[in-house]
Amino acid sequence: MEKNSSPSFKILWVNTCTLGVLNRSFLGRLWVEVLGTAPVVKTIEMLDDDILCVGTPPEYTGLMIDTLDKGKLTGHIVMWVDDLEAAAAWLESRHVPFSRSTAGYDGLEIDRTYLGENVCVRLDQIPEQILELHRSLHAALQPR
Repeated sequence: MEKNSSPSFKILWVNTCTLGVLNRSFLGRLWVEVLGTAPVVKTIEMLDDDILCVGTPPEYTGLMIDTLDKGKLTGHIVMWVDDLEAAAAWLESRHVPFSRSTAGYDGLEIDRTYLGENVCVRLDQIPEQILELHRSLHAALQPR
């Protein structure tokens, strides 16, 4: 595979983004009180983040705000892709180390040592419902 070729998959959506901050109550007030995002009931017990919903389900992005601690994960981004197996093949062809999810979702997590930062970058297979929505919106926006 050529190094300059284009990936055979597309990143369609940013699903989740975590911000590490020193004062999450201030940033939470900005996002909820000023910008009008909605808090989400936490569904993952091990998370201590404040989770906000940006947009309207099912096409919303989850914004997670966590207090920044030295040595702790400082950022987390999850992107939905249209073809996870193509993404895995692309990463392998570029010698990018990753692991497959063992948490019950269809995803790949790029190795943090490769990134050189304490940040998690994950690619997940987009749910079929969201993929159909994306295709419908894309088709509706095409010039006739």
